[in-house]
Amino acid sequence: MSQKLLFQALPLEIILAIFELVVCGNHGFVVILAQVCQGWRQAVVSTPILWSTLTLLGGNKPVEKAKLWRSRNQGLLRGLHIQGDGEDIKVALAVFNDAALDHLRSLSVSCMTNQNLCSVLPQLTPRVISNLDNLDMRFSRGPWFTGTSELRLRSLSCIRSELDWDQLEDHCTELRHLTSRPFVKGPDILWLLHRNPKLESCSLRCYHSESTVSLPPPTPRMLPSCIELHDLTKLSLSGHGNPTPATLLHRLSLPSLRSFELRCVALELSPIINALIDIGVVPRLATIKLSCDKFTTELFSLEVIESLANLMRKAITLDCLQLAGIACVDALVKALSQDPRVLCPRLTTLGLAACHLPDKLLMALVEALTDRVNSPTPVAKLHTLVLGPYIQVTDSGMSWVKERVPQVTQIEYP
Repeated sequence: MSQKLLFQALPLEIILAIFELVVCGNHGFVVILAQVCQGWRQAVVSTPILWSTLTLLGGNKPVEKAKLWRSRNQGLLRGLHIQGDGEDIKVALAVFNDAALDHLRSLSVSCMTNQNLCSVLPQLTPRVISNLDNLDMRFSRGPWFTGTSELRLRSLSCIRSELDWDQLEDHCTELRHLTSRPFVKGPDILWLLHRNPKLESCSLRCYHSESTVSLPPPTPRMLPSCIELHDLTKLSLSGHGNPTPATLLHRLSLPSLRSFELRCVALELSPIINALIDIGVVPRLATIKLSCDKFTTELFSLEVIESLANLMRKAITLDCLQLAGIACVDALVKALSQDPRVLCPRLTTLGLAACHLPDKLLMALVEALTDRVNSPTPVAKLHTLVLGPYIQVTDSGMSWVKERVPQVTQIEYP
């Protein structure tokens, strides 16, 4: 029996469940499924849930798409993703201006203001916002969350958008995933983390204190000396505002942290690295990403080299290390030269980017991570090396590297 006949022999419920998994990653696939054969088309067209997520892109015939989805989903809208603020997007959204949004659970808005969205979808009330599981806002002026009550959000991403942070901080307690790179005013980071102890991943931009002037909260905010985030496995910090990354780290308890990323701008590295060591998470980290844009002599100081060496010495489970900035690479080479046998014993993957790296420095780094034959205990050797587009390596230098590292990839210019 052919695979096609075997598939069609499955119960309809199983077939539809498979279809739902297919369109989960890309909701546009529902159109492709409907074009395979008459049987599939009949099943897909008559199943509203397969059409319950709508993505609208400006300039990509959004009006025709909205009308098709509306005719197929029978007013059932669970996910809405909007990119753009053009007239065609507004006309497309107006197709749903009489549809109930009681089942909406995922909303993504890019480059559209809260005012424009609510003007074409007046039923997008604070009650509907309060029932969302996922909210993703990019370059969206607001403010959002004004007038909302208890929020059931599990995932929140705010990129250069305006939120009523006071309202969010007081009524959002179930977040699992948080990304905050706000526009002008940002959240009370420590209070928001304290209110959401079940966070699993978190990406925060520490903002300038002078840009966060707001009215005092209606009730005193009593923070514990240590904020416990037992489920947090991924943490990414950037910026140089208030609180600083080092201050923030010293206030957190992160027993499950496995991945740490730092995007450092005009900040000294050593206090942040030392804070990471002080809170005791380094021995459990499998991935570390360090990016520094500050090109000063401070980065080449003995203090930074010693801090980085201490970090590597304690990173006994580190498998992947990614560095951006020649200062980080230079410090790492000098740190590894102190005792390469005991630093990063499990390191197999190294990524280097955003720096003009001389052949001599790259070769010294590769040699330190591949020539560990004198180690008294089993030590991994570098297996994968990924070089960014701004790293210029001569042909002879690349040949030397490829002889020692099994997998070498150089990302080309975009």
